[in-house]
Order: sequence, then C-alpha cells, then structure tokens
Amino acid sequence: MIAGAERGLKMSDARTKIVPGHRPLADRAALTAYRDVLTTIRNRVRKAKRAGQPLQEAQASKPTAQFDAKWGGGMLPPDAFVALVYETTK
Repeated sequence: MIAGAERGLKMSDARTKIVPGHRPLADRAALTAYRDVLTTIRNRVRKAKRAGQPLQEAQASKPTAQFDAKWGGGMLPPDAFVALVYETTK
C-alpha cells in the first residue's frame, strides 16, 4: 500500500485528482497524508515486532490510535489492520 501511494505521488502533481476505491475524490495532498499514515503505523508495528512483542501486545499498544478517528472506519477495524501490518512486516 505504501509503495502504491509512493508510485501515485510520483505520477501526480498539485492539479491531479485521485479517485480512491473507498474514500471521496482526493488530491495529491490527501495521497501524501494517506502514505504518511501508513508509514507511521508500519514503523510503529515494525518496532514492536522487532522488539519481540507478540501480535496481541502490538495491538494493545494502539499504534493506530492517533489516526483512528479519521482513518479507522474503513474496511478493517484498527486491530485487524495492525494484524495485517504485523504479519506482512519484517
């Protein structure tokens, strides 16, 4: 998801309109914010995983909390998203 956002950013400019699959029409600034949210969460989950925390502890640390009000109402609840990130992050 992060790589896809990065690719979209490279292909866009300030006038670009982005049609996300599950959100309203967006622009480059919105895509940048999305990428930044994903990167921040990935980094937090990666740090927990590398520190040896099991998934349940990583979830309990609420690495998505600061973003949940705006971003947490999507297809995956925050704990499920953390699980996805945990399982796919080295």
